[in-house]
Amino acid sequence: MVNNLAELERRIVFVGGHSSLQAKLKKEFDFTFISADVMNFDVTKIKNAKYVLIFTQYMNHPQYNKVMNNLADKKQLRIIKGAHNLKILIRKIYNCIQMNK
Repeated sequence: MVNNLAELERRIVFVGGHSSLQAKLKKEFDFTFISADVMNFDVTKIKNAKYVLIFTQYMNHPQYNKVMNNLADKKQLRIIKGAHNLKILIRKIYNCIQMNK
Protein backbone atom coordinates (compact mmCIF):
# COMPACT_ATOMS: atom_id res chain seq x y z
CA MET A 1 0.00 0.00 0.00
CA VAL A 2 1.30 3.44 -0.92
CA ASN A 3 0.58 6.02 1.76
CA ASN A 4 1.83 9.27 0.26
CA LEU A 5 2.87 10.89 -2.98
CA ALA A 6 6.60 10.85 -2.18
CA GLU A 7 6.48 7.09 -1.57
CA LEU A 8 4.47 6.59 -4.76
CA GLU A 9 6.89 8.67 -6.84
CA ARG A 10 9.77 6.36 -5.90
CA ARG A 11 7.80 3.48 -7.41
CA ILE A 12 7.14 5.15 -10.78
CA VAL A 13 9.26 4.71 -13.88
CA PHE A 14 9.08 7.33 -16.64
CA VAL A 15 10.23 6.11 -20.06
CA GLY A 16 10.83 8.27 -23.10
CA GLY A 17 10.89 11.98 -23.66
CA HIS A 18 13.78 14.13 -24.77
CA SER A 19 16.64 14.54 -22.29
CA SER A 20 15.74 18.21 -21.77
CA LEU A 21 12.17 17.23 -20.90
CA GLN A 22 13.38 14.58 -18.47
CA ALA A 23 15.70 17.15 -16.85
CA LYS A 24 12.73 19.44 -16.22
CA LEU A 25 10.61 16.58 -14.87
CA LYS A 26 13.40 15.49 -12.51
CA LYS A 27 12.98 18.84 -10.77
CA GLU A 28 9.30 18.04 -10.19
CA PHE A 29 9.25 14.30 -9.51
CA ASP A 30 11.34 11.65 -7.78
CA PHE A 31 10.66 9.05 -10.49
CA THR A 32 13.11 6.62 -12.02
CA PHE A 33 13.76 7.98 -15.50
CA ILE A 34 14.81 5.88 -18.48
CA SER A 35 16.10 7.93 -21.38
CA ALA A 36 14.58 7.39 -24.80
CA ASP A 37 18.08 6.67 -26.10
CA VAL A 38 18.78 3.81 -23.69
CA MET A 39 18.01 0.23 -24.69
CA ASN A 40 20.12 -1.57 -22.10
CA PHE A 41 18.16 -0.76 -18.96
CA ASP A 42 17.45 -3.01 -16.00
CA VAL A 43 14.03 -4.55 -16.71
CA THR A 44 13.45 -5.18 -13.01
CA LYS A 45 12.80 -1.43 -12.76
CA ILE A 46 9.80 -2.00 -15.03
CA LYS A 47 8.66 -5.20 -13.33
CA ASN A 48 8.84 -3.70 -9.82
CA ALA A 49 7.23 -0.36 -10.62
CA LYS A 50 3.80 0.63 -9.35
CA TYR A 51 3.28 2.59 -12.58
CA VAL A 52 5.22 2.83 -15.82
CA LEU A 53 4.60 6.13 -17.58
CA ILE A 54 5.49 6.07 -21.27
CA PHE A 55 5.92 9.33 -23.17
CA THR A 56 5.38 8.03 -26.67
CA GLN A 57 6.15 11.22 -28.58
CA TYR A 58 9.87 10.73 -28.11
CA MET A 59 10.93 7.10 -27.91
CA ASN A 60 11.79 4.28 -30.29
CA HIS A 61 9.82 1.15 -31.10
CA PRO A 62 12.33 -1.37 -29.72
CA GLN A 63 12.36 0.42 -26.37
CA TYR A 64 8.55 0.53 -26.30
CA ASN A 65 8.43 -3.21 -27.06
CA LYS A 66 10.98 -3.97 -24.34
CA VAL A 67 8.90 -2.08 -21.79
CA MET A 68 5.66 -3.77 -22.89
CA ASN A 69 7.25 -7.23 -22.77
CA ASN A 70 8.48 -6.70 -19.22
CA LEU A 71 5.44 -5.29 -17.47
CA ALA A 72 4.47 -7.44 -14.52
CA ASP A 73 0.86 -6.33 -14.98
CA LYS A 74 -0.72 -4.28 -17.77
CA LYS A 75 -2.44 -2.19 -15.07
CA GLN A 76 0.95 -0.61 -14.39
CA LEU A 77 1.01 1.07 -17.79
CA ARG A 78 0.11 4.71 -18.34
CA ILE A 79 0.66 6.17 -21.81
CA ILE A 80 1.08 9.92 -22.03
CA LYS A 81 0.62 11.64 -25.36
CA GLY A 82 -0.15 15.07 -26.72
CA ALA A 83 1.63 17.15 -24.09
CA HIS A 84 4.19 19.60 -25.42
CA ASN A 85 3.65 22.14 -22.65
CA LEU A 86 5.38 21.27 -19.36
CA LYS A 87 2.46 22.38 -17.17
CA ILE A 88 0.01 20.31 -19.21
CA LEU A 89 2.35 17.31 -19.08
CA ILE A 90 2.67 17.59 -15.29
CA ARG A 91 -1.12 17.73 -14.99
CA LYS A 92 -1.41 14.63 -17.21
CA ILE A 93 1.12 12.82 -15.04
CA TYR A 94 -0.84 13.62 -11.88
CA ASN A 95 -4.03 12.44 -13.59
CA CYS A 96 -2.32 9.18 -14.60
CA ILE A 97 -1.14 8.36 -11.11
CA GLN A 98 -4.50 9.24 -9.58
CA MET A 99 -6.29 6.61 -11.70
CA ASN A 100 -6.82 3.23 -10.04
CA LYS A 101 -4.67 3.84 -6.97
